Amino acid sequence: MRGLTVHRDEFINCSRCDKERRFSLRSNEQCRIYHDALANKNWTCSDMPNDQMTCEDVEERKSRKACRGCPENAACKGCIRCVCFGCSMCRFPDCTCRTCVDFIQNANPDN
Repeated sequence: MRGLTVHRDEFINCSRCDKERRFSLRSNEQCRIYHDALANKNWTCSDMPNDQMTCEDVEERKSRKACRGCPENAACKGCIRCVCFGCSMCRFPDCTCRTCVDFIQNANPDN
């Protein structure tokens, strides 16, 4: 994985039960799901795609949450190897949020 931009796993709290739910960010589709969930202030466990998760499901153990997918250190709190501030995998041309708009405008020299 050396030399590749990596996106570590991120968590979002359910607005109903306040449990943290893991989002794995290894593909463009997974990044979009996380991006949209982060923008939704009323996101709930049942909005988690493909996992059929509910608020009644047990929250991930605290020791397991520490592992976020950094290629250098499983318990990394965020470093240049696992935190991305914008790339073509996690910024979307069809999204109107300020972060995506700024990235797309700055990435495209024609604008």
